[in-house]
Amino acid sequence: MMYNNRGQYVQTWQTEMQKACFTSPLFCCLAIWCSPCVSYQNRVEALHGDMRFYTCCQGLLPCSGRMKEESCPEACLCLEVCCCFPNSVLATRYLLQDEMQLQNTKCDNCLFNTMVALQGLACVCYIASFIEPGLRDTAALVDTIADMVYCSVCACMQVRFRRTSRLSREIWPSRTPSEDHEPLIP
Repeated sequence: MMYNNRGQYVQTWQTEMQKACFTSPLFCCLAIWCSPCVSYQNRVEALHGDMRFYTCCQGLLPCSGRMKEESCPEACLCLEVCCCFPNSVLATRYLLQDEMQLQNTKCDNCLFNTMVALQGLACVCYIASFIEPGLRDTAALVDTIADMVYCSVCACMQVRFRRTSRLSREIWPSRTPSEDHEPLIP
């Protein structure tokens, strides 16, 4: 598997994460309400339409490349975006980030850390609600907030990907994932 040092990339994303929903509000709504469909299309676009380079979660998980994806990559991608949606979005993000050598911004890191912290807080609240049943409503509220932040951040990542991917096609219209680097396949 190829690992990259994303911290040393110098290029910047076409759209800042905090502005992504405002630059393309209709696509953002589509990314919220039809997330798996958008994730599927974004991955196909990230692979430049060449599904030979598809691997489940693009190598992020230990089972990647061991699921016979090469025999039916479209069906496997469909299962991936439905069953492993967060990994699907991140795999597509990393694929484009590595191809274009795009760095994370401080805002990106803050949003990702906030999203993870809220999910962790929701988990702690649910555990605490087993000890003190009166905390169940609080746990449910924290979980709802965490899910809303998660959905918003994923939608922003997908909007950002879409805008940056189109720029990538303008710069390298006939480029495939294998021309400048090996694809993220174990």
